[in-house]
Amino acid sequence: MDTQVKSLENTLNKARQNLSNQTGSVAATLKTFATDVDRISTSMLYEGDKILGITTNFEYSNDGWEDYLGTRIGDSRVSAEDAWSALYAERGKIRVYVESGATITDTDKALQEISSAYTAMRMMTTRMNTMLQNSVV
Repeated sequence: MDTQVKSLENTLNKARQNLSNQTGSVAATLKTFATDVDRISTSMLYEGDKILGITTNFEYSNDGWEDYLGTRIGDSRVSAEDAWSALYAERGKIRVYVESGATITDTDKALQEISSAYTAMRMMTTRMNTMLQNSVV
């Protein structure tokens, strides 16, 4: 009986160690995804800002064409600006994982935020494309 109990304890300890290793692997993978999302969204925000002129970096650089952006569909420029702002907010959530150096403990929350950031990137791409296709040349 004691041998069986010790065998079960050893099996349980091995299972706990395997689970711990898998959890660490999942957290590392999520951190990699978060880093990629941060890098890609930063690039998208920069390029979108050059067209939309949202931040002070490019506030006046688009003055020559800003009035023509998306004018064939009245709200497409505003929609693109809203998508830019939404992506900016999502990137802020992702940067918590990237810049803090802390380990990801709540994988469900991290996965949801990464998924939301991917959705925001897709939305910004779609709305920027719609705006550019409906601009007056």
